[in-house]
Amino acid sequence: MPIAEKFIDKIVFTAQLDTYFDGEYWCARGVNEDIFTQGETYDELLKNIKEAVTLHLEE
Repeated sequence: MPIAEKFIDKIVFTAQLDTYFDGEYWCARGVNEDIFTQGETYDELLKNIKEAVTLHLEE
């Protein structure tokens, strides 16, 4: 096993998102990243943020 694999078991990605309620949906928009998602509830928004960030990193 290469030495790097012993020490790196995960990569941490930090994104700053502005969240707001537009009157109908909770929305999140990336400040420095091209990320946008929404949800009918705040809990749904949090779930959708995780999915949106994952998809953004796969690009």
